[in-house]
Amino acid sequence: TLLAVPNDPLRYLVLEALKDLGATEHAAILEALIKEPRDSLNPNVLRIKAVDALSTCGSASSIAVVGPYAAGPWNNGLTRKSIDTVAAIGLRVREARDAAKAALLAAYPPPPAQDATDRAKRAVLSIAKHVHKQLEAVTNKKVKFPAAYDEATREKLKAAW
Repeated sequence: TLLAVPNDPLRYLVLEALKDLGATEHAAILEALIKEPRDSLNPNVLRIKAVDALSTCGSASSIAVVGPYAAGPWNNGLTRKSIDTVAAIGLRVREARDAAKAALLAAYPPPPAQDATDRAKRAVLSIAKHVHKQLEAVTNKKVKFPAAYDEATREKLKAAW
């Protein structure tokens, strides 16, 4: 397979093509690449591209692979891409909806520390709102996002779904 060739730019092109095709028969190969991006000079970018491809190629089992990355740090591009992919799979694959909902609930980020930078505070709030929006899409339910995002409101949000 071309995804085994140790050439990241080539793999990026293959992953874009798989995403465009929505080739669900390749879900297991993409999941394996996310778990272990062998021979990559930039494994995080390779994971981001593979997670993106799973948005159209993923199956219910893909949620278990992508979900932990959806709960990643606010300053990693893989986090938001994983949130989007979990939601896309949940919307496309009926039997994945419960797992997608659970993964998205786990992706609500912890509130930033009081001494966090303004950038970190804005980023965490942005991710929390994005998770919220994706949960609304997956569950077809509306829950009001709180005016203040702290640990207490985070737990209330999780319980509301």
